[in-house]
Amino acid sequence: MPYVLGAEFSALGSSGEVEKGRYEDTWVSDSQWRREAWFGKSRYVRTRDGEMRYELAEGPEAGLLRLVFRVIEPIPATDSFVESDWRIKHDLVDGTTTVRVATGYEGPDGKPDPVLFRGFWFADTGQVVKTYARGLETRLAAFSDFDGGRVTRRVNVLADGKPVMRVQVTALQRAGPVDATMFSLPGHEWVRALTDEVR
Repeated sequence: MPYVLGAEFSALGSSGEVEKGRYEDTWVSDSQWRREAWFGKSRYVRTRDGEMRYELAEGPEAGLLRLVFRVIEPIPATDSFVESDWRIKHDLVDGTTTVRVATGYEGPDGKPDPVLFRGFWFADTGQVVKTYARGLETRLAAFSDFDGGRVTRRVNVLADGKPVMRVQVTALQRAGPVDATMFSLPGHEWVRALTDEVR
């Protein structure tokens, strides 16, 4: 079902101060969507219009905005991994029983390698409640019902156990009529390669 999602996030900017940013996602179908984020003087956009994909990165904080995209949609594309590489086990997250699906190296003490380890923790209701990748841990919380499913309303991002970003969903609704030209960014064509990001 087509939707529009809006969110705000707080993170440390290049100014050395904690600043607020915005994120917006308009999804019509698998082949027609637009994601956009703003932070300070930076903007990052990805879109798809049929077979064409587009990417636009502006400003010094574009890398941070790309991280916001990953945090909000953490599950990797199915064409980017081999099933046999993943290990499954039961684990506790904040007292909740979960199923952990993980790949990569863990030390003898269970500490994940910040470069090689990726993990996803699923509650028995099917929601992802925790992820780990590239040295960052995310905790997804404040789930609510939307269109027959459960969606998170808050994502906390931690590095070495310390908070570095918080994303709060501020709006989620069915999409009304949208201007189809918003999904095309001529001159910014992008080929999805060497990434496990779905969108």
